[in-house]
Amino acid sequence: MSKEIPSKQRALVLQGGGALGAYQVGVLKVLSKKIIEEDKKNAEQSRPLFDIIAGTSIGAMNAAVLVSNVVGRNKTWSEAIGELERFWKVGIALKEGTTSDADIPPLEIFPMFPWWKPWKDKWNEKKIEGIASEELARRYYSTKYFVFHGKKVFSTKEIRPDFKFLDGDNKQIVLNDLPLQERIKEFGEFPIATSFESNQPRLLITALDIAEGITVTFDSYKKEDGTMKTIYFPGRKYGYTKKRVNTNNNNNKNKKNYESDSDPIVIKYENGIELEHVMASGTLPELYDPKIISNRKFWDGGLLSNTPLRELLESHREYWMNVENKDEAPDLDVYVINLHPSIIDINNTLGNYDEIKDRNNDIVYGDRTYSEQYSASVIADYVELIKDLKYLALNHIKEDNDKKAFEKEIQNLRTREAKNTSYTTGEHKKYEDILRGRFKITKMVRIERKYNPNISTSFKGGDITSKTIEEMIKEGENDAMIEISH
Repeated sequence: MSKEIPSKQRALVLQGGGALGAYQVGVLKVLSKKIIEEDKKNAEQSRPLFDIIAGTSIGAMNAAVLVSNVVGRNKTWSEAIGELERFWKVGIALKEGTTSDADIPPLEIFPMFPWWKPWKDKWNEKKIEGIASEELARRYYSTKYFVFHGKKVFSTKEIRPDFKFLDGDNKQIVLNDLPLQERIKEFGEFPIATSFESNQPRLLITALDIAEGITVTFDSYKKEDGTMKTIYFPGRKYGYTKKRVNTNNNNNKNKKNYESDSDPIVIKYENGIELEHVMASGTLPELYDPKIISNRKFWDGGLLSNTPLRELLESHREYWMNVENKDEAPDLDVYVINLHPSIIDINNTLGNYDEIKDRNNDIVYGDRTYSEQYSASVIADYVELIKDLKYLALNHIKEDNDKKAFEKEIQNLRTREAKNTSYTTGEHKKYEDILRGRFKITKMVRIERKYNPNISTSFKGGDITSKTIEEMIKEGENDAMIEISH
């Protein structure tokens, strides 16, 4: 007997942001307690804390550790969040000291380094307006030192010279992420395969297909044929279909253009989401070689969708419509944990290069999902309007024969071609295809880090010093408590 279809589910979206991911641990510690209390009050203790978790980059890594501990290691959600905290405090945080096994020197011996003296001299003299505080300087220089010397979560792979322009200054430092992979494997369990029937959370991991220039979602739930895979079509950009032209000069110039109705791209992962899918989601293009999966090359999903709400909404509809074969999907309560501040105080002037880079990063990787939320809400309202209009019309039709005729006309209308949608997708969609699988976002909670000029630098995504991680977790706890109290 299949599991009863719920009227509502909970979803979690974890934004990418490197070392800032520790903030999400603090939020989850507080958020989980609140949700567990609510479920107990409503006699719903058997519900998963979250039915769906979607993540990009470090958000994908946090999501994978969390879900794999719940599913693969049979931990409670509270225990799994505890393991995620250990992942950060033990697995990721740098060890400070002067011994050979230390990752970074302690603050007290910074004066021995030549890069510390210029700041320290000016700071003592107080001659530069806006000069960094000691804590801000610690964060900046600790991270800079670690990026060029540290080996805990990555090691330098090679320095590649410029063989195209022969520009001596144009060198690429390519990193090796094997140390980070080992940390994730230590605290997580792979592969990750889950199911609705087993009351297990669905894991969605977002990466970027370099050739297609679109986000691709790896899914821990099976498709309608019972297999685990990701399918997408060449030339299809978020619902819009384009003609494709082969621009490789080495290929036959007489080759015909091809359309998006060519064979789909299929990436199979029979046993579930593997570590390689999670790492693909966090492969920053300038620092790492692309991840190759099923002969496709992938970069960090944050380049296009650092807050993967769109991918979550699309995957939710697709599952209930195609796999469960339902006309409607469960409504969603959505919780989003953002690492990059969307806004800053107008009085926080950007006076130097580091502040400009810092703010630029926050804008580029910040939350852009408000339009997706609005679009989903508008569609839900239109569907409700259509239902209400049908109900209103039937109430005003008195004769049974007229009602039957009206119902028949409505059904005929549902099977007509949706011209505008068909034009963009290149498919012959019907109006009923647009109406199927719809749901409402019944709650949207965004918990977002605030901008603090006293501790924020452009290197913050790489600051994994123990002190900063501890403070980031506390910051997440405090922000979650404030949001919940509202």
